[in-house]
Amino acid sequence: MIRNLGNLQYDHVCLAIDSLLVFDMTFPIARVVSITKAIHPKYSPLVLRPKMDSIELANFLNAIKKLVGERYDIVELCKAIMHIGKVRVLKKQATLKDSIKSTTRLICTEVAFNALARTSKQFYKALETSYNKLDLASKGYVTPDDFLVL
Repeated sequence: MIRNLGNLQYDHVCLAIDSLLVFDMTFPIARVVSITKAIHPKYSPLVLRPKMDSIELANFLNAIKKLVGERYDIVELCKAIMHIGKVRVLKKQATLKDSIKSTTRLICTEVAFNALARTSKQFYKALETSYNKLDLASKGYVTPDDFLVL
């Protein structure tokens, strides 16, 4: 549904923990699942495996592992669907730093975005140069396609 409304290539994002497991922020709770389940053709999410140095990777894994067992925020998903389906006109466009500070939405794209932005220098640098091209900047929500831009 999200894919069609927003004309997106993907409608879900998972984060690879290692070669066997992925972090999956999905309904009803965040969990770690087998990568074979995540890449099953029935689901076909965008699976991200960021390149990081060992310190960044440790911080990244700690950030996402803290979320295992957290409840998926279905209300935020509904809001995202409404915003992604239309371009939101903002009086003042949020800055990248505001977006990272203010985002506590427990949906897959927001969790992935924040974990990467807070732990990966390379990802943050890409955000700085491409922020205005992202759905986050124009619609107020991170979409799976934002990761493709980066």
